[in-house]
Amino acid sequence: MKTAQKIKTIPALCLLWALPMTMLPHVAAKPLAKPLATAPAKAPAKITAAENYGKLPLHFEPNLGQSAKQVKFLSRGQGYTLFLTASEAVFSLRHSEKKTDASVLRMKLAGADANAKLDGRQALDGKVNYLIGNDREKWRTGIPTFQQVQYNDVWTGIDMVWYGKLQVN
Repeated sequence: MKTAQKIKTIPALCLLWALPMTMLPHVAAKPLAKPLATAPAKAPAKITAAENYGKLPLHFEPNLGQSAKQVKFLSRGQGYTLFLTASEAVFSLRHSEKKTDASVLRMKLAGADANAKLDGRQALDGKVNYLIGNDREKWRTGIPTFQQVQYNDVWTGIDMVWYGKLQVN
């Protein structure tokens, strides 16, 4: 290739290379007027939300398929889950955010009627939704919440009521 041809080829290649670059969107960055704060502005709101979650009133929800079949009602809170069956209460106490790091405490109702009927009492305004996975058939939505759960005739002639009161330290 002659020198004159090389000189004409180089600008043509540069033009072909630069043309697509000019078609790209143009982005310009401006320096910030103020330096960034050490903590993001939303951090206090996040802490407040976490603190408030632990202060929600105790509520019970009927088991509509979101737990094992023997569970009639359950209650979830910060650090615990309570499962109520016809003849026992099972507390799952979490020690950390890991789901596998928990202690389980079972309270069996000795001599209780295994067919005792459990009813939610004092309905609350809130509803619970479980939107887990992609299969909408397995989603559970609009589950009612209650302040109390009553065991009817758990022992002959004896009803038992589960409820809780928030105690803030």
